[in-house]
Amino acid sequence: MSVSGDGFLKISKTCSKEGDEEAVLPITVTQGENGDVFMEALAGTYPFEVPMGLSLESTIGSVQFDGELLTVNDVSMSLPLNLLAAEGYEGEARMYYAVDEAGIEPLLLVSDAFFYRFDYLLMSNQ
Repeated sequence: MSVSGDGFLKISKTCSKEGDEEAVLPITVTQGENGDVFMEALAGTYPFEVPMGLSLESTIGSVQFDGELLTVNDVSMSLPLNLLAAEGYEGEARMYYAVDEAGIEPLLLVSDAFFYRFDYLLMSNQ
């Protein structure tokens, strides 16, 4: 759900008493509009609360991948997942990241074509 367009979300449930159930929800992901988090992030303002004790930084530039290593401008970091929509992207993107004594942690990668959040990974580890 990080790229504009139509698609679906498939939800399934397995219950030992009632059996399996499955449902499909249609989804339309739209381009951001002025005043929303997508456009705020593109314009250079991190649109979410910064995790406590972390210093927020950002950089803007071309996106490059080398295995699990993402580089935007001159900042490189490991990513916890594969970003299919960003691979092969040839425009500029803005990367927001946190810096602490352990190193650099990705928070948000945004461009006019995609929006990827990583801050939930930091929050789940606290």
